[in-house]
Order: sequence, then structure tokens, then C-alpha cells
Amino acid sequence: MTRLLALALATLCGAPLAADDPPDVFSVDMAQYVEWSQSPHAELRVSALRSFAYVAHHSAESHVLALAADPEPEVRREVAYALARVGSTQAIEPLLDLTEDADAGVRSQARTSLRVLTQADEPTRELWESTTPDAYADALIEQLATERRVAALEALRCFARPQDEPAILAFVTGAQPPANGEEQALAIRVLERIGTEAALPWLDSVSQSQPTAAWALGEIGGPAAEEALLKGLGRFGTVNPQHLINLDRLNSTRCGPFAALLIHGYGCITFRSDPENLMYDPEPGQRASTNLLIRAGRAEEIVDLVLREMEGRADDASIPEDLRQSMVRLREELAPGFVRNDGVTTSQPMTAMSHLVRDRSLAPRIIPLLDHDAYVARVYAAMALGRLRAIEALPAITAIIDEGYPFADATTAVSGKHFGDSQSIRWRGFLCMALGRMGGERARVFLEERATDPSEYRDIRFGAVVGLGFIGSEASVPALRRVADEDIVWRTRVEAERVLHEMELGIAG
Repeated sequence: MTRLLALALATLCGAPLAADDPPDVFSVDMAQYVEWSQSPHAELRVSALRSFAYVAHHSAESHVLALAADPEPEVRREVAYALARVGSTQAIEPLLDLTEDADAGVRSQARTSLRVLTQADEPTRELWESTTPDAYADALIEQLATERRVAALEALRCFARPQDEPAILAFVTGAQPPANGEEQALAIRVLERIGTEAALPWLDSVSQSQPTAAWALGEIGGPAAEEALLKGLGRFGTVNPQHLINLDRLNSTRCGPFAALLIHGYGCITFRSDPENLMYDPEPGQRASTNLLIRAGRAEEIVDLVLREMEGRADDASIPEDLRQSMVRLREELAPGFVRNDGVTTSQPMTAMSHLVRDRSLAPRIIPLLDHDAYVARVYAAMALGRLRAIEALPAITAIIDEGYPFADATTAVSGKHFGDSQSIRWRGFLCMALGRMGGERARVFLEERATDPSEYRDIRFGAVVGLGFIGSEASVPALRRVADEDIVWRTRVEAERVLHEMELGIAG
């Protein structure tokens, strides 16, 4: 974590957090985007603006406006686009200035964004100088009773003031409330910007049909908002992460009863429909689920139950009723030599364990699981050790990687999925990624040696490159450059180039 990001988190999250009160995903990610927006690299400034636009949260407006005079046209174009998503009346003058930009793309995007924000056919400077923000907002409120109500709601995302909340609520709860979901969704976005506790009853009433209400609830906060978010979580589950992220944003401690639901939202490397890609950092939904289970006080319980299953010493009578089905079904995929069921998986509790584990004293218990009979169990045992930074596990992991496979890469004959001599079973590369998570000088040197060895198995070379990206050491540049220039596998060369580029930008590691 960089100094700037740490400072931003301290500001966003308050005093240092205890182990059972991790920083919420929304604050962490917004702080990361702020840091990127101040980068000397235009590519990162563009990424920050695209992220602000994707999140579409009004708190980003000041950071977007700070880049309106950026020297790079691509950055200014992204400023214009992002303001259409997060802009208030403060964005109108800067967008009018951008309509006179030297770059044609910037001018075009600025005009489009002005039309989005104002819903005027020709949002010229003359039009804006002929009115005031308050007069414009008053006119929009009046239009809620006309056929222009959709356009008015679109523009009120920009122009609505706190005093307009009663009129918005009267519109959505009146004798003739919105007949379609579009109007409801637009009203929700307006209330996300100006809503107070007065909006909570209506937001609660639509939260189970309009998942975007989660953002307004998370912005307003309080016990009633948390209750509505819990209902939404029960309705939408983890497929749509908006309720997860906003419950996490409210530092909710009430998700214990949803433990089984949260566990099965993690995905798994063996799940075709929702795989966990260990090449990258966890997705926001996974991170939010982890935080919610930790705050609910169920993380240690889940870790112990999963480890018992992996060790083959589970006691059904001691498994809480709400987790019993998850743990019993996990056993299907702990069978010797198991690789994957077609299209489904029951391994998610192991994935959850690898994210939830926090106690370094568990390392001696996890290390023997690196030799588990099921391949997927070996991978998640390694990932747990890597995330624990349990350096004492390094000799065991490196020894397993160096065992290699009983087949050569040139082998073309492929036998069934459940046999260790099948080319379709390549899992040691994941152990290299786990070493990258573990970090340290010994892991770095080992991974560099494996990444640059042309006789090494290709999944191990690839996993070693990914692991070096997690470590992010400048000392690895020569090895990564060699891989990028010389490896016989195109995908490995591309990955080495990606890691080198992220190191150049200062975001690797």
C-alpha cells in the first residue's frame, strides 16, 4: 500500500482498524482511483476517470474536475465523459469550456455530456448564461408533472438540490407513481445525491426490485438503510454485488445469517460458470463478502470447518445447521484426484477459507494439505499460505513445484480428468502464484529461476511470471524482460509484458 493510499484510507475510514473491522471495499477502491488520478502517467489518469465514471458516485466530481485542463487530450475526453456520470451544476462551466477545446474528440464528448446533464437540445453557453442553477432546477421539478418527466429526472441527477427531496418523493409515491422501472431508477439516482432518511421508506419499498437502490441506501446509511440492504441481499444474492458492497460500506455486522449464501458467491478455479481467476486480485464482491463475514464473527468458524473437511476429520454434529449442506457437499470435490464437475462446483468453501484466513498460527495445520489427494485442495491450501505470508511454507511449496509432472510438455496423449498423468491437469502454476502472494526475496529468486527456464513446464513458467507481478520488485525486470523476449509461449510473453508495464506505472506488487 502506498503512502498516499494509506493516507486516503485513514481519512476515509477513521482511526486504525482492528483485525475484525477491515476497511470497506468502496472506500479502498475510491482511494485507489484518487491516487491514480494524481499519477504522472496519463494512462493511470485515464483509468481513474473511467473508474469514477463506472462507479458513477458524485463524490468523485472534484477529482474529475481537477483534470479538466489536463495536457493530454485523451484525459480531457475522459473528463468530459465522466462528468456526464458524476457531474453537478459545478460541471457545466468546465464542460462549456471543453466544447471549445483544441481536440475535436474532446469538443464532441463535452457537447454530448452537456446534453446528458441538462437534457437541453442545444446546451450552449448563451442558454446557461440566461438562467441560474436554481431556476433551472425549479423548471425541472415542474416538468415532473408533464410528458418530459423522464428527461427531467435525467437532468435532476445534476441539478437537484436538498430542498427538492420532498418533490421527488411526492412524484414517486403520489397518486400516480412511476409506472415503469426507468423512472424509478432515475429517481433513485437523484436520491443517491440528495436523499436523507426521509427517502428510506420508499427506497426500502423498491430495493427488492431495483438493485441500484443499494447505492442510495449505502450513501444515506443508518439502521433502516442497513435493514433494506439485508432484504435486498436476500432477494438478489451475490450474483449482483451492489448490496454486498454497500453493506460492507456501512460496516455491517449483521450478515452472519447469510454465511452460506456469501460462501457460495466466491467462485472457484474449477467453476466454469463463475471461475476465480487467481491471476488477479479478488473481485469487489469477494472482498466485500470477506469483510462482512469477518465483521459478523464467522470467519474463524468457517476456516476451522473447512480445514476439518480438508483434513478428513469433520464431525457432522458440530457443524452449524446453516453451513452443514455446504460442508457436506464440499466432500464431493475432496475425493482423491478430483479435478472438476462439469459446469458446477461445490468447492467454494475452500475458496472462502483462503480469503478469510488471518491467523498465522494455522500455517502448520495448512502445510500438510499441500499434498491433499484432491488437486483443487492443494491450490487453495497454497493460496491460504500465500495470503498469510507464511514464509515457513516456502520450502514445502517449492519442493512440490519442482516435482513437476509425470508427462512432458510435448506429450499429446491426454487421458481422463481424474489422473495425475493427464496434460489437462496443470495445477503447480497456481502454487507459483501463491508464492507471489507470499512475497519475500527467496520467493522472488525461485520464481525468476522458474520463469526463465525454457525447459520448465509452461504452466509453471506462466505462474512464476504472475507471481513476480504480485511481488513487483524492480530486481525482477531483467528476468521478466528475458521472458517477454524469448519464451516460446505467446501467452507467457504477453503476461511478462503486462507485468513489466505495471511495474513501470508503479502499480505492480
